Amino acid sequence: PSGAANGLFGSAMVMGDFRLYAQDLLVSQAPLMTKGTIYGRYHTGTAQGLNTSVFAITRDSSELDTFGYAMVTGNFCEGSYISKRKGDLLIASMPTAGDNLEGGISIWGWNKSWKNIRDMKSGNPLELAGTALAVGDVDGDGKTDLVYASTPLDESWNYLPGKVNVMLDLCSKYGNLKADASIQADVEGT
Repeated sequence: PSGAANGLFGSAMVMGDFRLYAQDLLVSQAPLMTKGTIYGRYHTGTAQGLNTSVFAITRDSSELDTFGYAMVTGNFCEGSYISKRKGDLLIASMPTAGDNLEGGISIWGWNKSWKNIRDMKSGNPLELAGTALAVGDVDGDGKTDLVYASTPLDESWNYLPGKVNVMLDLCSKYGNLKADASIQADVEGT
């Protein structure tokens, strides 16, 4: 994208087999430049070499949401209401989403084109939820759990101690991001 050097293009990248072609797509972002858009590339191999195509995932938003600031991908939530099909999903954060900078995540999947499955905002003013993301099975129940970082601000826009939040069983949740557990740094950052 134009001006991407100033927007930290490539500071967030993931790869996944979203289209079930046994071929991963590279998804990258310039979160400070591309309001509401994530860019990606896919390569197709031929006898003459690699052909590259570029695509864009655009979230319809009037807010400066830093969509794609952090991203994770994987074949999770299979068979749930989030993903009615097989294939990798993309979870992209948007830490400055909302009029009050609450932040949140946006879940995307592929079905002949990119489809927004749903957005989840934190509901907590000035939380900046989604500065980092991870998925896994934190509690060992075989279900996908979301781990997301928050870098909250006070009313004077000073940073407060950061938090790491765990949302158990992401695939069964509706509505806002709601942490089931949180770890907050103390004043010394430990």
